[in-house]
Amino acid sequence: MRVSLAKFKEDFNEAFDNNLSYEQIKDKVIITKNFSRSRFLTQRFKFVAIFFLIALLGGVFLMVATNKVIYRDNEDVIVNFFNVEEVVGWADNVFIAQVEQKMYTKQYDGTGQHMPYTYYSLTNINYFKGEGDNTGKLLFYGGYDFLNNLIVFSDNDTLPEAGEYYIFIVRKVTPSNSNLRAEPNSFYVQSKGQMLLLNGYIPDRPIQEQSKANQKIVKPYLQALEK
Repeated sequence: MRVSLAKFKEDFNEAFDNNLSYEQIKDKVIITKNFSRSRFLTQRFKFVAIFFLIALLGGVFLMVATNKVIYRDNEDVIVNFFNVEEVVGWADNVFIAQVEQKMYTKQYDGTGQHMPYTYYSLTNINYFKGEGDNTGKLLFYGGYDFLNNLIVFSDNDTLPEAGEYYIFIVRKVTPSNSNLRAEPNSFYVQSKGQMLLLNGYIPDRPIQEQSKANQKIVKPYLQALEK
C-alpha cells in the first residue's frame, strides 16, 4: 500500500506542469476543506441567532398581547342592579349559595356577548325568592380567552371564587337561537350587583347570627322581599 502511494505521488508530480508538489496541493485542499467548514459553522450560527431572535420577539409579543383585562360595555342592561328594590323585583330568584367550582369556559363563537362565558357549579342553595334544587349551575358573563386575557363587563370584573358564599339576585337563562352558548336553566350574572360576596358566611346559622358585615349585605334584600 505504501509503495503504491509513493508511486502515485511520483507520477502525480511528473504528470502536471506546475510548481506544486503533491504534498503542497494536499495542504491546499485541506485549507479549502477547513474554509468550507468555517463557512458552514458561520451559516449555522446565523441560523441559530435568527431563531433565537424570532423566539425573543415572539415572547415579547405574547407578553404585550396577553394577560390583559378587556372591558366590554353591557348594552343589554334593563335594570339598575345596584338598586335593591328594583333588582329584587326584577329577579326570579334570590338566594345564598356556595360556589363549588369552576366547570368550564365557552369561548366566543359569534353568538351572544362578545366575551367568554364561564360556568360554575353552585351548592347549598338557600332560597329567599323562588324555589328549586339545592344545587345549580351559574353562568358568569366573562372569563379568560385563549390568550389568557380577562374579558368582562365594566361593572362585573370580579369572577366568582370557588368555596365562597354569595347572595345571588338572578334569573335563569331562557333558550335563544342568538345566544347558543348560554345554557338554558342556568342562573346568570352580568353585573356585580347580582352577586355579593359574604366573607366568613356560616351556612348552618340564620342571618341574625352571621357577622355584622354579612347582615348588612343581606338584610336590605330580605326587607325588599317583605314589601
